[in-house]
This record gives sequence, structure tokens and C-alpha cells, in this order.
Amino acid sequence: MSRTTTVLAASLVALASACAVPRVPPANLVEARADFAHARDGATASLAPADLRAAEGALRSAEKAFRDHPAAPSTAELALVADRAALYAQSQAAIVRADEDARRATAALEMIRTRGRVEVPRSGAAQMQPSQGSVPGR
Repeated sequence: MSRTTTVLAASLVALASACAVPRVPPANLVEARADFAHARDGATASLAPADLRAAEGALRSAEKAFRDHPAAPSTAELALVADRAALYAQSQAAIVRADEDARRATAALEMIRTRGRVEVPRSGAAQMQPSQGSVPGR
């Protein structure tokens, strides 16, 4: 074999092995993927769809940056943004759910008050009347 053929063969082997090495994604990208999947598969899709779409776009940008420039600092930064976007979408969904729960609880309390079943003071502290030593109806 000639020297040129040997160098060319060694270069091809080095290039092939460099391409075969799997690239490890940044930790932020791994977390972003997991947080987005959790948001997508949970209540976020119905309670905060716009925020979920924004998180999906951020994750796509981070994935593209990882494919194109895996070692670039901007890739890790985009992955962090994507992770935070997924977490933000989840928190917005939690806020919507909490607001709905509060409205239902308020409506239930008002229904109880109007039916006269229980009297709950507006101050929040229950006021008990002292017992007079007898139980009515006995």
C-alpha cells in the first residue's frame, strides 16, 4: 500500500468512528424533553394549550440546535429555555385548575349558605354558643 492510500484509509476510519460516537445531549435538554412530555400527557394540554405550544416550539429549537451544533453553549441555553417553558406551561395549568377549584368551592359554599344548612361566619372563625344545660327537643 502506498503512503497516500494508508493516510486516506486512516482518515476514513477516524471519520467513520467520529460519526458513530453517539452525542450525549445536555442535561437541560434531557430535562426539557421529560418536562414537556409530562406537560403534554397531563392536564396542561387542555388547561394551558397556548403555553404548551410555546414550550413545544422552544423544545424544537433546542433539538435543532443540538442536531446542528451539539457542543455550542447556545444549545445548552436553548435547552434551558425549553425546560423552563415546559415548567411554565405546567404551572399555568395548575393556576387554571386552582381557579376552577376555588370557583366550585365558592359556589358550593354559597349554595350551603342559601339553603340554611350551616352558618359560616364571614370572619372565618366559628362562633359557638354556650350550652344552657339542656338539649332542645329532649
